[in-house]
Amino acid sequence: MARNRTIIDCYTDEPAGLGVPPFLGVWARYVAGGYRDLPNYLTIDDLRLANKKYKPKKHKIDPPHGKTDKGLINATRSYKQSKKIIKNTDQFIFVAGLQTPGKYLSTKPGSLSEIKRLTKNIEVPKILTGPAAEYGSQTC
Repeated sequence: MARNRTIIDCYTDEPAGLGVPPFLGVWARYVAGGYRDLPNYLTIDDLRLANKKYKPKKHKIDPPHGKTDKGLINATRSYKQSKKIIKNTDQFIFVAGLQTPGKYLSTKPGSLSEIKRLTKNIEVPKILTGPAAEYGSQTC
């Protein structure tokens, strides 16, 4: 039975895991390579955007007057597209975990507590992978 799978990239930070343009990290590529049919791909920003609490009022980026929302800046889909993909997903694969401490200037990595909060009402199988699953994580 084919499943409609979706990879949620919560961003990893490992010295050897730097992505290549368009900077898709190695963990998400490893996961996608393990399936016969390519899964959907969303970022944690897409998941945040699909959650009503994070739905932007105007624009996610509003310089020079507004403030850039680092939690939404890397969304790959619109609000409606993200909601549709999430609604039609039969299995989520989360790629998460930070190994390198630091301040993130252009993104907000997803934490396990945030993943749990954003998906608590979604009742499909969820798989955790990446450094958070293998080694533990500073965001756990």
